[in-house]
Amino acid sequence: MLVTTPMLEHVRGLHFDLVISGPAPLVNLMARAAQSTDDRARLVVLQAGNRTELDDAALVRRTGMVLGTGRTVSLPKDLPSLLDKVYADDLVDGLGERAARELQRLDNKRTVQERRASGTAGWLAVPGPRDLDGDLSLLSRDYGGMEPELLSSVLGEDAMHVVCLYPGNLLEDGVLRVKLERDSKKRPKPGQLVPYLIPVPKRLVEGVEGDANSSWREVSALKTVLRFNLTRQDDEWVYRDGENRFCMTETGLMAGRFPEQPAPPRPSV
Repeated sequence: MLVTTPMLEHVRGLHFDLVISGPAPLVNLMARAAQSTDDRARLVVLQAGNRTELDDAALVRRTGMVLGTGRTVSLPKDLPSLLDKVYADDLVDGLGERAARELQRLDNKRTVQERRASGTAGWLAVPGPRDLDGDLSLLSRDYGGMEPELLSSVLGEDAMHVVCLYPGNLLEDGVLRVKLERDSKKRPKPGQLVPYLIPVPKRLVEGVEGDANSSWREVSALKTVLRFNLTRQDDEWVYRDGENRFCMTETGLMAGRFPEQPAPPRPSV
């Protein structure tokens, strides 16, 4: 099977024996290399051809300078040093005057584009990490100008949302003032749940039904939101669904599976 390299970033779950790429920023090359069929990522980067219009010219140039010609890179061992070199300010020091001036021009262009994008994000009221005040669900809200595929791209796959409820329908452990509110028809209010939406890769909740009742499912905004009623087990807040186990920790929702139970011994004849 032959797939054009730019299409790899839109392919989920497929792996290839060998990936051949044209010039691209280092992070893109690493993502493409990760789609090999085994533990040994095999990626060949060709210097011939032009970069795509979507690639940053400065990062493509910097990546090409660091990788050089005929060089073999071992991953993940060499990745930290490669990243440091590609983004190093002093990369231009070893260049001739003309090449250094050209790279500086491309770097300046990238800086202008980043500042322009930052200004646009501010104009669109997209919050930065310091503005979230611990409410990470804001990153997955639909803002004007923000593509809904952004969160899936960050997670590397399709995403779902989960809301965890503690005993007494509390959204936070022991905090009575954040009890699940209901409207006149006893349906949950989606607006209250927004700060408590937890984005998780879809594969981790595949086949998990959750605890949503009929009134929850009647709310269109909550039809695709899983509800986990947590219970206390061994000093942990846990949700179980068959062999699936989810645990709420200080760092977030952790997913796992229960170990398989050993088969009972056969009775002696």
